[in-house]
Amino acid sequence: MKFTLTENSQKLVKKLHKEGLLSSFLNSLKNSIRKQSDKEMDKIIKKHGRHHAQLMKQIKTDPDAVAAYLIKKYA
Repeated sequence: MKFTLTENSQKLVKKLHKEGLLSSFLNSLKNSIRKQSDKEMDKIIKKHGRHHAQLMKQIKTDPDAVAAYLIKKYA
């Protein structure tokens, strides 16, 4: 799994991890993505591009791996 975050996103991840809120943020993100229908997902993907699509699919299929990766790399 590889994806990159912008500098601002990296700062946000570090701040959330330091405050102990990263896991709850990722859980709410996971729940939000899982509630999206395929039609809504396609609409979001078309609007935001391939990079966002890849990240959303990874979160939808294996959210724990994404959380572990973010904590390991950015926190």
